[in-house]
Amino acid sequence: MTVSRRWSSIAIKYNKKNALSTLVFSVNEKFKGGVFPGNALNWWHLTRYSITGFILLSTLMPLTNSVLHARPSIPSDPLFVSLAVILILYILSILALFAFFRRNAKVKKLVVNNIVLIAATFIVLSGLKLADFVLGMVIKERDFIFTPNTTALYDTPEFSYTASINYLGFRGPDPDLKKDSKTYKILMLGDSFTFGWGLEFEDTWPWVAQNMLNEKGHNVRIYNLGGPGHHPMHYFYTAKRTLPHLKPDLVIVNILQGNDLYQIAPKRFMQSRLLKGDDRTASRLEQLTKYFKKLYPFVGYILLSEGIFGNQDIEVGITPQWQEQGRQIFDLFTIEAENRFYQIDERIQRMFFDGQLNPKFVYDAVLVPDRFLYHENTNARETQRAIDQASNYLRDIKGIAQEYDCEVIVSIVPYPPFISPTSSKNMQLMGYILNENLLTSQASVEAVLLAAENAGIECISAVDRFRSIEEDNLYYDFDCHLNEAGALEYATFIAESIEGRITDSEIDIADQRQE
Repeated sequence: MTVSRRWSSIAIKYNKKNALSTLVFSVNEKFKGGVFPGNALNWWHLTRYSITGFILLSTLMPLTNSVLHARPSIPSDPLFVSLAVILILYILSILALFAFFRRNAKVKKLVVNNIVLIAATFIVLSGLKLADFVLGMVIKERDFIFTPNTTALYDTPEFSYTASINYLGFRGPDPDLKKDSKTYKILMLGDSFTFGWGLEFEDTWPWVAQNMLNEKGHNVRIYNLGGPGHHPMHYFYTAKRTLPHLKPDLVIVNILQGNDLYQIAPKRFMQSRLLKGDDRTASRLEQLTKYFKKLYPFVGYILLSEGIFGNQDIEVGITPQWQEQGRQIFDLFTIEAENRFYQIDERIQRMFFDGQLNPKFVYDAVLVPDRFLYHENTNARETQRAIDQASNYLRDIKGIAQEYDCEVIVSIVPYPPFISPTSSKNMQLMGYILNENLLTSQASVEAVLLAAENAGIECISAVDRFRSIEEDNLYYDFDCHLNEAGALEYATFIAESIEGRITDSEIDIADQRQE
């Protein structure tokens, strides 16, 4: 008896008891040499198909995630939405192929192979999700942004400061998570401007705003959830992780003017022809790793030996780091990119190689010198898509906040090329294309206002306040972040803008006690 007949007879014998085995072996008998070579179930090929399917999904997910999340109708968590869309489209294409060519034996074999591919992929994804769920019950959720209980010294020509990370993985003292109706808790989402890049913690604007409000007799606690390099997508995931633990009364999403929307816009600006191929390959691997960690944070914690969520490590001695990063960036430049680099001011070139300047500024200036003009036309199609995408993230944050009965507002953080003539001139030395109109333009503000309005969230802006200040001394000259004076000004703006909400909350609590 051949192997094929033996398996078939076993399938027939257990037909009533095990319909699944009957189906498997019947398919195996009919489509020889397909997914079951040698007419026997081959687990190696199932494994191969599983890995192939997972890589295919992981590769397509960043693309579908970017496209789908630009649509306001897409619900929360675009990762799972994009995963579902990929699988549905894949299944429909297979069914269409079978419908048109069902009499072709090769097509039938292809269809069966792809069905097994889909099934195997589902098994792998479901298994990882189950493992992630089990690990999540064992491992305490932490590492909100950074590796907990770490400290680093940042030393550059313009500033020197120490950043200390608490046990939950964000900057500031350890929070008291006990429920206290007397304390008004505020969660600040933002990027490096909120984190307080270049400043000791006592000079960061969230801490200064907290002290201002407490000095006026309020009982306020502000949590600084700022992360360097973050943008609205990160704000959404940070809110999703932290709100269940911190339970704030108010969430303030601090959107950096002219930058946050640019970072989530369609990636036309990523001119890969100016970079060597190795960087593009590394970028894809980094993208896959990022999405894997978002889908399976606890499995990623075990496999990748990183923080569960906070995979940002603070670095000691930033100048040596900048030197190394500058060298790596320059090695990635093509001839065209090198020519652009050598056209910028010689002093900036020396600062770039000596580690006296954040190399990312020069990197962006070489790749996309007109990035700050990118969204000056709010009616442009790509700008509208960026607004929709930002609006979608804001709407998701609002939805999470409503689950925990807290309010959400958006605040626009002024960015130096739109505020400071001195910073604007220095950034032009780096290679950016800027013009004087940016110092008075409202387009970058209107874009954020539209995104907030579409999400149904109140939006406040400190841009006009900063522009009205005669002294041009609110930012570091070349690092372009808020200095102590700038942080104090923004803290004052925030404190004045939200004090009324805090007072109303205190009145409501007092009324409830009297009742």
